[in-house]
Amino acid sequence: MPPIPVPGPSPVPGPPASETAPPHDQLPGLRADFPCFRIWREQTCDRARYEARSLHLEISPHTVVTDDIGELGAALEPARFLACPLPHPPGQAPPARPPQAAAS
Repeated sequence: MPPIPVPGPSPVPGPPASETAPPHDQLPGLRADFPCFRIWREQTCDRARYEARSLHLEISPHTVVTDDIGELGAALEPARFLACPLPHPPGQAPPARPPQAAAS
């Protein structure tokens, strides 16, 4: 008598699970690609959103908030190859206004 098949999970077509990373697993790659931004995932009551904030006022976009990590990467793409400005010394903020030229 042949064995009776036991019901169980059937194979799912498509790439293996190791090739399809969940969105939150893509954050380290985005952080490496965009070092001039602070990038994080925020979990609210019923959904997640992704946020990126520029570490420098000179870099645009300054802030991106979305629920789609692909959209976040696309919004940051123009800043991918920008050089990060040099950081200010610890405890010192940039001047609020550029210095005025001395009147003669």
